Amino acid sequence: MKLLVISQCYPMPDRSSGDLRFYQLLKILARDHEVRFCARSDLGWQESFFGEATIRKYEEGLTNAGIGIELDEPLAAIQNSVYDAVLFEFYHSAESLLDDVRFSRPEARVVVDSVDVAYDRLLSKARLTGIPADLDAANAVKRTELEIYAKADLVIAVTDDDKKLLLTESTALHIEVVPNIHEVPPLDDAALRSPNTLVFVGSFLHEPNIDAMLYFCNDVFPLIVQKVPNVRVKIIGSSPTPAIKDLARDGIEVIGFVPDVKPYLESSYVSIAPLRYGSGIKGKIGEAMAYGLPVVTTTIGIQGFGLTPSKDVLVSDTAEGFAQLTCDLLQDPALYQAIRSNGWSFIRERFTGEKIAKDVGGIFSRLSDIRPKRLALGKYLRRALPQQLNRHVLWRFKGMFGTGASGQ
Repeated sequence: MKLLVISQCYPMPDRSSGDLRFYQLLKILARDHEVRFCARSDLGWQESFFGEATIRKYEEGLTNAGIGIELDEPLAAIQNSVYDAVLFEFYHSAESLLDDVRFSRPEARVVVDSVDVAYDRLLSKARLTGIPADLDAANAVKRTELEIYAKADLVIAVTDDDKKLLLTESTALHIEVVPNIHEVPPLDDAALRSPNTLVFVGSFLHEPNIDAMLYFCNDVFPLIVQKVPNVRVKIIGSSPTPAIKDLARDGIEVIGFVPDVKPYLESSYVSIAPLRYGSGIKGKIGEAMAYGLPVVTTTIGIQGFGLTPSKDVLVSDTAEGFAQLTCDLLQDPALYQAIRSNGWSFIRERFTGEKIAKDVGGIFSRLSDIRPKRLALGKYLRRALPQQLNRHVLWRFKGMFGTGASGQ
């Protein structure tokens, strides 16, 4: 299968769990298919924000995985080559191009990877804030997002929960699930970890992570300190905002971006994920568990996993409860060992690359069985008629009168 992938920018797998999942998905697809990657117009932003050398590194990561780089703009890429399928990352990448795929490549299947259901994340934020403008924004995104999914041939969700949510809106949607993929090393010896160390990992380009750490450091951490005075928390993640940087104080270290989180996951004692809104599956939680870290999180944090609270993970939605559960892990060796072992086993059984690769192979092998949807007649005619007019009529006038160029 020849597959064109269109995304806003190059995936940055060391800076975002969503990007890591998408990058791993592309690597899996490149094993069996011809994959070409086309970035939209956000590369200028990416280069100015992260530097050209950094972006070349991400580009090389794609080419080293056997993925070709399409240098044309997305519309030209769609028009200039024949593809069996076009895969969009996020609904908004497809918003202005999906009809062009239908017109220029009517036999190509259109796949949209939701990554997470954006409107569900925004609705959860609106429930938290109670601000009418947040609810209006969420509903506006919902209308557009569902419209794009309805026009696609296949939607990829990241969790079964997201799939069920979308099917409640439209049972006509064809949805498959591709979750996060985790490297799962052997379970280590907890005695080698630094006692009383907490770690948070998350990109601060993602608003729920900003809210989570402001909430934790201001409302939860002081309660933990009362019971465990020498506790320390390391905050790791790219692009920390000024508000996040200002959290640094005694016991709180704002580290920011690190090229490799592995040393921090191997040395810390407890992972915290105090998320108060969000959607999809949380890469920070699965990654921590894969490295043998017990996790304290919220109801939002365990969305989509199927984890059992108090067995695989500890869960509380209040500051007092979150603080108490964190202290319990720091002070109760038996509880600590049970939660870390159960969480590690849970991830190893469900989220390894081998298992997910098999699932992805099945999904894309079935793609040819899906009949591509057609562009609505009115939209087709609005594109076709100007082309036919130019091809059969206007060219004669161009030849008759020339290009109209002046000598000035």
